[in-house]
Amino acid sequence: MLNRPFTSTDERGTVHCKSIQDILDRLASYEELGYLPYELRDLIDTIKGAGYFIDQIKDLLRPLQKIEALETTTTPRVTGMDGYMIGQKVIVRTYAAGVHFGTLTARTGKEVILSNARRLWKWHAADGICTHGVARYGIIAEDSLICAPVTSLWLEAIEIIPCTELAAHSIEEAEYAHPSKGD
Repeated sequence: MLNRPFTSTDERGTVHCKSIQDILDRLASYEELGYLPYELRDLIDTIKGAGYFIDQIKDLLRPLQKIEALETTTTPRVTGMDGYMIGQKVIVRTYAAGVHFGTLTARTGKEVILSNARRLWKWHAADGICTHGVARYGIIAEDSLICAPVTSLWLEAIEIIPCTELAAHSIEEAEYAHPSKGD
């Protein structure tokens, strides 16, 4: 605090950049010579005390600044396998919640979060007979029931398969399933 630079202007209009500490040191030298009025001595003590107090407040605020920095981070920091395929469009197969398509935004162990996620309630792969065929070749839309997308979805995955652009496009362009279509 006391070493932070600031500008001052003398009687000739010359701008000087100094720190409060520099000014206090100069005033202390005047004080030693007896040139400093009593009122200025009190002001110097107040400035020195305020600087110390402000430094203490800054020390107390440092942990809060770290927390604030963490809260403003939008992308989680991941290492190892948890970072694998983050940001990619994927097919996720679960134990009991079925098959889903979306962008993998987070993963910790078996827990995943998909954004812009769609449930593949009934699907027919354009080629192949399993979810691998869906991820690689896409779906036959007229033989499939694909639910409307949700913003975000938490799942417990047993299989995560990256999608090709062709497959992602076929799922994203599929009509939303309606109850009458399942009859």
